[in-house]
Amino acid sequence: FLLFFTINKINAQWKPIYLRAVDTAFLEINRIQEFEGKIYVSSNQSGPATLNQNGLSPQINGLEKLEGSGLIATSNNLFYLGNSFYKFNTGQWQKLNSNFNPLFINVYTTFNDDIIAGTSQNGLFYYSSNSNQWIAKNSGILDNRIINIHSNDTTCVVLAGNNQIYISSDSANNWNSINLNINEELKDVFITNTHLVIKDQNNQISAINLDDNSTALITNSNLFIKNKSYFVTQTTGQLFIYNENLNLSHQLNYDRDLGEIFDLYHSSNNWYLASEKGLY
Repeated sequence: FLLFFTINKINAQWKPIYLRAVDTAFLEINRIQEFEGKIYVSSNQSGPATLNQNGLSPQINGLEKLEGSGLIATSNNLFYLGNSFYKFNTGQWQKLNSNFNPLFINVYTTFNDDIIAGTSQNGLFYYSSNSNQWIAKNSGILDNRIINIHSNDTTCVVLAGNNQIYISSDSANNWNSINLNINEELKDVFITNTHLVIKDQNNQISAINLDDNSTALITNSNLFIKNKSYFVTQTTGQLFIYNENLNLSHQLNYDRDLGEIFDLYHSSNNWYLASEKGLY
């Protein structure tokens, strides 16, 4: 059922923006987000920065500590998960007096202007930008170990520690398990309007039809990067981007050692890549 239409094959000229071997200012960049037309990046130890014509500029005003687990751009807000929960406001980070410690967050996804976060031991929490509160939302989930999470505009999906996948269509208020005849340990999930995409312990990435549970292998890949509307896989020297219709939309070639790739983001006519070697 996977229909591959025209593929944009790009022999990408990966221009270094920041190389760790040359400049250690930002250490290991692992997250790329876009907010109000600007590209933002973050690292575990160096805090957020913005991309401009001269490279990267730190955006750390208001942060008590630089260490953090990442940036989250929603429809109307930009957040930073550091030692506390921060919101970006007119060039400065504003500490939010929320009722939840972001250091417990293991995985997260956005849902419209809200955030759904998974923890390793305490289940799911839902952040509403209107109320500035984190609310536990685990009704129907039988394991509090959240392995991975994804959402589109209408549906959220969670992979829990019991190797079960749960789905919600009501802003995470209620979760229903999806019965899959899969014996392999699952590692990641991606949801579209019609299919569930899973990655297992053998690096097999498969698509499951939500109507009849039929399964088809997409590819084998150690790399599996998720964005809202696409996911990324890899072979040596090539990155493959699949859109939400499960069509292979882009093939990006590269001829340099990028090391471990952490994120790949598309904005306008550019692709931005964060790896252990730097930002391109």
